[in-house]
Parts: sequence; structure tokens; C-alpha cells
Amino acid sequence: MFEVQMMMMMMMMMMTLQKRQELLQFWIDKHESDVEQKQKELDLLKSAKAKDLERLQELTRLVKYSCYGLGQLDL
Repeated sequence: MFEVQMMMMMMMMMMTLQKRQELLQFWIDKHESDVEQKQKELDLLKSAKAKDLERLQELTRLVKYSCYGLGQLDL
């Protein structure tokens, strides 16, 4: 009787372990997917920031030259 209970308990523990491993794998996969997606978003934001900075510098030069009468500026 005791051996049967032990076997049943072991089977239940193994099933629980398997479910936990599946859950762990799900969350690992989700984490990797989320990190990859956020990295893509970050790369796009960095690119947009660089373009915006370049445009700001261009406009700043234009305003400086036009406000201080330093002549024609080729952009």
C-alpha cells in the first residue's frame, strides 16, 4: 500500500515538474521575443533621433547664418 502511494506521489511530482518546465520554456521564449521586438523599436528610435539631430543642426546653422548676416549658406 505504501509503495503504491509513493509511486502515485512520484508520478504527480513528475507531472508537476513537466508542467513547470513547459511554463518556464514559455516564459523564456516570450522574454526572448519581447527583447527582440524592443531592440527593433529601440533601433528605429535611435535612427529617428540621429535624423532629427542632423536636421536640428542643419536648421541651427541656417538660423545662425541668416540672423547674423554671415552670408549665403549651402545646405
